[in-house]
Amino acid sequence: MVVTNTLGRLRKEHVLTNRGAPRYRQWYAVEIKTIPVFLEMANDILLELKEMHPSLRAAHLAQRLENLLGESIEDES
Repeated sequence: MVVTNTLGRLRKEHVLTNRGAPRYRQWYAVEIKTIPVFLEMANDILLELKEMHPSLRAAHLAQRLENLLGESIEDES
């Protein structure tokens, strides 16, 4: 039961994927391929968010994405 619960949790967290039939499950690690520069940027942003008060995280992330994408809210209006 512990193994089943652990596999289910890892599937929900997108760490593992099941590619087999319900009776013959085959578990594989989820592979996420990305360009290293984007991975480094993501890690930097996550560190910033970790140090920030939870009530400010979403707004800070939105601002960072806006800066990275080179768009502004005024352009949308």
